[in-house]
Amino acid sequence: MVLDDGREAVAIVALDLCWPMPDSGYIEVRKEISERTGMDERKILVSCTHCHSGPDFVARKGCPLPIERQRELIEPWVEELPGRIAHAAELAREDMREARISFGKSYVTGISYNRRKRIPEGVAKIICDTGDMEHIVRKQYESWGMSPEEAYRCAPLGIPDGPIDPDLPAMLVEDVEGRTIGVLTNFACHAVVCAPPAPYLISAGFPGYMTRFVEKVRGGVCLFTTGAGGI
Repeated sequence: MVLDDGREAVAIVALDLCWPMPDSGYIEVRKEISERTGMDERKILVSCTHCHSGPDFVARKGCPLPIERQRELIEPWVEELPGRIAHAAELAREDMREARISFGKSYVTGISYNRRKRIPEGVAKIICDTGDMEHIVRKQYESWGMSPEEAYRCAPLGIPDGPIDPDLPAMLVEDVEGRTIGVLTNFACHAVVCAPPAPYLISAGFPGYMTRFVEKVRGGVCLFTTGAGGI
């Protein structure tokens, strides 16, 4: 998404990838966009949804493919990635038109939770995967000195009760005739729902489903940014 008020232009890049990009990936992306569009690198935000089922940047043990074969597939697309992203920004810059912007905010609860728990010593401890949450939380309480009965009473749902950010802000960009050009959304939830190792499929996770739904309902292109992510 590229926005220009006639005085300065900004670009917002949302990638269906896990973080971090390798080496100086973000810097390379901003540099490439700047070179192709003439935009100030400091006015370009690059964000990843942190989807755990996105394509990987490096070869890893445990994958069904041999390491060398993984490298043959991964390394070329990683090398081409900054150029591909910059090309998308270039197309957005060329397709700019007069528009109006509006903002809104809603609240979403029931799909996110804080999986860190403060133990008696004041340290925040991560609490396992969702599927094992109920069992793990109670075992954690027992390791802190609670009896099994006390642990059961203190964690009846088995879900940590720390603070979350339920805000879902959105920015709508429409042309002068009211047609949707783009939507920018932001929500603080870790996109780890369908992570590997099985079945080794590429997916944008719930952010991908959400953006496609918004595009179907509103039209245009929808971008998802996660929490305070962006560099």
